[in-house]
Amino acid sequence: MAIAYDANSTENTQGATSLTWSHVCTGDNRSLVLVVSQFDSGNPLAVTATYDSVSMTQLGTQEYGNGNDQQITLLGMAAPASGTNDIVVSVSSSSWMACAAASFTGVDQTTPFGTATAEANDNSTTASIDITSELVDWVVDGLCWFDGAHTLGAGQTQRVLFDGGSSDDSALISTEPGAATVTMSHSWSAAEYSGHVAVNNERSTRSRRHSPLLPDADRKLNWLHIDNPT
Repeated sequence: MAIAYDANSTENTQGATSLTWSHVCTGDNRSLVLVVSQFDSGNPLAVTATYDSVSMTQLGTQEYGNGNDQQITLLGMAAPASGTNDIVVSVSSSSWMACAAASFTGVDQTTPFGTATAEANDNSTTASIDITSELVDWVVDGLCWFDGAHTLGAGQTQRVLFDGGSSDDSALISTEPGAATVTMSHSWSAAEYSGHVAVNNERSTRSRRHSPLLPDADRKLNWLHIDNPT
């Protein structure tokens, strides 16, 4: 069973300590990824989230913006409950938040995510992270920025976007099929302040055992060559 996109949802607030909205998860071997852009005028706050009252795991976070007054947080979980349930995002004091969530199927339920990499790109026209992956996996990234027309990197597919325009932060999640190294990149026509987090989303273990595209493919091909000389 290959990794596949399932569904998306978005929500935002311009001043609250929590934000609640519904998200639908379907299919087998599910995962859920959530990106949160949070603004608190020079004092970004720790972000927590639940889905169906089950805590999500923080995968990576990064302060960014003029004076580091914004923060991106990427959260994830394996085996989110099937059906329609609430995502609840919480911070300790009233804050602006822009959120985007995407769910997937065909993901490893024991180790759904690798180690995330985060970066701040202040006053820059580009954002780029390299992630170590495998042919059967997907790389997932979250990106947050304020205003500015955005261009997705080559090979990536946008899964969800909350477009805040000129009145709020924007937040998106994109994916790219796995390879030895996957570059998740974004660009703008004019300099932007952005926060960026990327992580490997690992394919289900059962699927790996039956896939011809395992990371040791070169070794297997070499064995086949020896066993079947020409």
